[in-house]
Amino acid sequence: MRLTAGLVSTLLLALPATAGDAPTAPNGIQVVRGWEDWKVVAPSYRPDKDHIRVILGNDKAMEAMKAGTRPFPDGVILAKVAWTTRKNEHFPAAANDHVFTSFAPRPR
Repeated sequence: MRLTAGLVSTLLLALPATAGDAPTAPNGIQVVRGWEDWKVVAPSYRPDKDHIRVILGNDKAMEAMKAGTRPFPDGVILAKVAWTTRKNEHFPAAANDHVFTSFAPRPR
């Protein structure tokens, strides 16, 4: 699944980027390049916040989860992306993605 929005929150267990290599969020944490190609770990819908959220994981994260490895090894990176929702005009019970909410990664 390819996502075209920015990161809302990022759980960083290892950050391979160096200064100037990647965009920086308002809190000073650099965004890891290539996150758009990571696999989906879990989706969720928050009706209280009108958000659709998706947790993504890099290849090392997916391997560790499949193997049941805990704690996660170095190099595992998880990220969460979120969008506000709006009602589908043709099917009001459905919520469609609307606007990407914010860009604020957060360290573990």
